[in-house]
Amino acid sequence: MKHLLFAFFFCIFLAAPAQATSPCVQQTPEQFADVKAASDLIAHVRLSNYKAADGNPHRDDSWTKADVLHVYKGAPAEAVKITGWASYYQPLYTYDKGSEAVLLLKKDGDKWRLTDMNWKSCVPSVIGLPADMDAAQKEEFIAERLGDLD
Repeated sequence: MKHLLFAFFFCIFLAAPAQATSPCVQQTPEQFADVKAASDLIAHVRLSNYKAADGNPHRDDSWTKADVLHVYKGAPAEAVKITGWASYYQPLYTYDKGSEAVLLLKKDGDKWRLTDMNWKSCVPSVIGLPADMDAAQKEEFIAERLGDLD
């Protein structure tokens, strides 16, 4: 009986990885440079509100609103509404109201969208900022992550 139970649990745990979500694949510096170049707006923001329509954070009627704290690329803006992405939707997105991030955005008609929503590349259009950093540390962190914007 012990051997049967062991075999049963062994098969369950052996098969489990086949059903798991694929690991996140980080972009190369060249790929991230392409995302930066394709972005119309790169901004440090504080997330103010979000809605995942019908429980789907990627629907066109899902959105995230953010107050713009600093613009690194593009025209100055006080606030943006990102269409097609809800910033807080567990377990995919953990950016709740009040969280700060750098967003890389692309204009789509009169709407803002994340420049690259490719999950395999870890949603490179969102760079979350640790809450425990002071302003100078955040700027250093952002500069390190964004690199050259020319």
